[in-house]
Amino acid sequence: MLPVNAQEEVETSASDAEILQTIQEEQTVTPEELDSADPLLLPSSPFYFLKDWWRDARLFLTINQVKKAELRQKITNEKLLEIRKMSELGEEEGVLERARNRYEIQQQKLQTAIEKFKENVVDSERLEKFKEKFFQHQLLQNKILEKLESQIQNENALQGIREARERHLEIFAETMFKLEDADKIPERLESALQNIKGTEFKDIKNLEIARQLKENAKNEIQEQAIQQVQEKIQEKLQQKLDQLPENKQEELQIYIENLPVNKENKIRALETIREQLQLMEKIQIRLEQGEEKLMEQIRIRQEQEQEQEQEQEQEQEQEQKNQNQTQSQEQEQGQATEPEE
Repeated sequence: MLPVNAQEEVETSASDAEILQTIQEEQTVTPEELDSADPLLLPSSPFYFLKDWWRDARLFLTINQVKKAELRQKITNEKLLEIRKMSELGEEEGVLERARNRYEIQQQKLQTAIEKFKENVVDSERLEKFKEKFFQHQLLQNKILEKLESQIQNENALQGIREARERHLEIFAETMFKLEDADKIPERLESALQNIKGTEFKDIKNLEIARQLKENAKNEIQEQAIQQVQEKIQEKLQQKLDQLPENKQEELQIYIENLPVNKENKIRALETIREQLQLMEKIQIRLEQGEEKLMEQIRIRQEQEQEQEQEQEQEQEQEQKNQNQTQSQEQEQGQATEPEE
């Protein structure tokens, strides 16, 4: 029989594992959530053009503008799921980069499609359903990109995913105000955020998403609309934390530490939580320790990047010297072989 302390450690470890499993499930987007299937034919296949050909044929044969936008949305979902699958399979960066470019092109085409039918389509039941799906699917796409960004180790691939996510947020923020009236955005966005699966602490992540969308707002009206969402989420989260029982505090700590965002955004999220919410002292200390650790990791990464830049500069200088020496030697040889008059 295990000692009492050992039993407690085993129970705590098991409890932590269950919490982490729950967090993992929250962060994972299934193909079914995007009304898609697990991709089998990937851009790395020589037969992938057949898949794109079939998509183009369906778009060409679709006349209804809302149906065409629905199809565009489905294609962007599929393109992103393909990127995730290829990343999991360890495909080469060049293939992934081309796939990311195609995904971003589809995002832009979806935006264009929405701009076209927003002016011509009456507020039908189909349009209303599309609006609901659009908001939810765009948030799910952001979740996929964010998780990829937190998982990828290769610096070039990481930068590519980071840029893709930033452009996705920019297009999402711009398009949602073309799809929906500004005064209806708060209700629409809050509803979409709440309908996405998650733990009881998912509003911490939702608060960060709203902040990022607000950063991409184009004017004061858009900022105010998203600000309303932030305030509602913050109010709900504050109420939950005020009533948080002692046995849930450890779960909250683990949730915050495992937010699927890059180090810089995680620090911003921690600062937002600490400044805007009155957290318990124990969690405040844990947050500060986590922020210090993240700051140290960022400092080390910056030093490594500086060292790499210096090495590249030295290599370029050495290469230039070698080229100059080669040119000088060739000139000397040329002068030596010239016939005397």
